Amino acid sequence: MTPPNQYERENAIDAIDGYWSPDPHFTEANARKAFEAAKEENRRHRLRDLECIEAITFEQFLYARPLIERRLKEYAQLPKSP
Repeated sequence: MTPPNQYERENAIDAIDGYWSPDPHFTEANARKAFEAAKEENRRHRLRDLECIEAITFEQFLYARPLIERRLKEYAQLPKSP
């Protein structure tokens, strides 16, 4: 894996920070433990997001986005160029 660029690194830090909540008795040891837990929880949520994305069908997508379905129907009615 290539190292993250500055934008990817900042996005990853922000994502971890959203799950990071160290013990109120802040020490480096419990902050580090909370950091690892935050990374793991974020990883689990992102993997689940990917599973859900893979499970969505085109029909489910269209049902959730009626404007796209309407545009596809309008496009289908346009005269075809020779």
